[in-house]
Amino acid sequence: MVILQKCICCLKDKHPNYAFLGTRKTCKTCDSIFPRECTRCKIKKDFSNFAYSYHRPSKGYHLSVCKECTKQRLYQRRRQSKDLNLCIRCNQQSLQFSLYFCRVCWFKQKSLKFFGNKNRGLDLENLAEQQNYQCIYSREKLIPSYNMVLDYRISLKLGGSNTIDNLQWLSISAYLCKANQSHEDFLKRIENRNLFNL
Repeated sequence: MVILQKCICCLKDKHPNYAFLGTRKTCKTCDSIFPRECTRCKIKKDFSNFAYSYHRPSKGYHLSVCKECTKQRLYQRRRQSKDLNLCIRCNQQSLQFSLYFCRVCWFKQKSLKFFGNKNRGLDLENLAEQQNYQCIYSREKLIPSYNMVLDYRISLKLGGSNTIDNLQWLSISAYLCKANQSHEDFLKRIENRNLFNL
């Protein structure tokens, strides 16, 4: 048997799991009607101006800082990191490697975009070192976060796999020329048309 909880605002008995957000004493209906105070700017705002926390979705926890203050805090953090040449993820020295990330975090971000997790960042970095940070086709020097693009040797549409063996780092110009062609087809095209002046 569920014990109903009383809302301190409307004084109605409601189900604790469905009607209340986290440990709040006011129900969802009252929260949406009455303004709430941001703990950072101390201004009362509508409930829709507060972001939902994805760290505790089961509890339905809403942040006590409004969306505007959260955005400003993120912007200030990025500015400070850029001024001090620090990575915004790990606060290590970035050494002008990227605008916001150090070398390790940059490859982890690429891994997250390509594979859906950050575990393959070291493999991607090793792949770039095997290529000596040079494009396979144009022999252009590859600079991370400037002209370095990850590409499939054989496109997934043509039956290629999503493994490290099927990946390569390219320059942006080579990536745009290659499109969805396989590695062998593009090498023949380079030889026939004398692309990249090789």
